[in-house]
Amino acid sequence: MADIAGLRKKFNGLIIEDAAHAMYTPGAGKKGDITIWSFQAVKTLPMGDGGMITTNDEKIYERLRTLTWLGVEKSTYQRVGNKRYTWDYDITQAQGVKCYMNDINAVIGLGQLERLEETNAKRRAIQSIYNEAFKDMSQIKTPSYSHTVQYYTMQCERRDELSDYLATNEVATSVHFKPLSEMTYWKKAKKRPLPVTDRVWPKLLTLPCHNALTFEQVEMIIRLVKEFYETK
Repeated sequence: MADIAGLRKKFNGLIIEDAAHAMYTPGAGKKGDITIWSFQAVKTLPMGDGGMITTNDEKIYERLRTLTWLGVEKSTYQRVGNKRYTWDYDITQAQGVKCYMNDINAVIGLGQLERLEETNAKRRAIQSIYNEAFKDMSQIKTPSYSHTVQYYTMQCERRDELSDYLATNEVATSVHFKPLSEMTYWKKAKKRPLPVTDRVWPKLLTLPCHNALTFEQVEMIIRLVKEFYETK
């Protein structure tokens, strides 16, 4: 782990930690000035969409809080306080968007939070079963360990053929992720060869891994993967 305090001093900058896939990962949210979390529909703490920013810095907090409501310097809750409600408020900056948490999402999030350890454990169990099943297969390279297993993305030979075969057997897979250098918009910006990217990404395939997946379905997916390499 890099010396965060040393980096901050050296560059006089802000440390922003991307924890979109790391909800309840040990150590997540501990090192940066700001940590970004995601509540998007396929994340490990889904609430429909949106996310959360956490910080221990009071100045950063006050700045971010006003940014979430079009620059308004006090929330409705703050304007009530311990006294009667006051309609008066001020706008203190030109920057800002409307992106604060609403009560419905908050209720969903609290419910999801209560079962987060259980759902993460389910994903890790599926990860372990896949790894054990594929560990001796020369056609597959299993992924590194993940605490939340946002995606189970392996490297495999004949990726597209395997994906098509699984699809014909009603198993949906995906590729995480197609490189930006392969996208039309960014191809013109590609200045030099990317040999590692070009070698690895055609092998990437993401198998189903989520807490609603049954272990019977996991075993079926494993059987189909092995069947493909044995017969095709």
